[in-house]
Amino acid sequence: MPETRFQVLQLYRALLRACEGFADTNVRAYAKRRVQAGFRENRNLQDPQRIDQLLEKAQKDLEMVRRQTTISKLYPPPPYVVEATTRAVRERGAADVSRELP
Repeated sequence: MPETRFQVLQLYRALLRACEGFADTNVRAYAKRRVQAGFRENRNLQDPQRIDQLLEKAQKDLEMVRRQTTISKLYPPPPYVVEATTRAVRERGAADVSRELP
């Protein structure tokens, strides 16, 4: 059972890291929430066969998320106003950006 726990935690971390690759903030947050909810939902599962099935499904989902993040980077969405402002503050400083705001 300890090796299964290690596999589950390793897969959970890999999925969360893969979700960070989405270019869109909303998609990234949604994907992370779905990963967390899915693992939380099956936290107390005891059936070894069911655990193996879910591990295989999660591995396929990880591969799918990695493919989708690659596509997401090829066709990034336009930045949200908040993201553009935050980026501008980091690059130019707060004083310069505040002059541009209405």
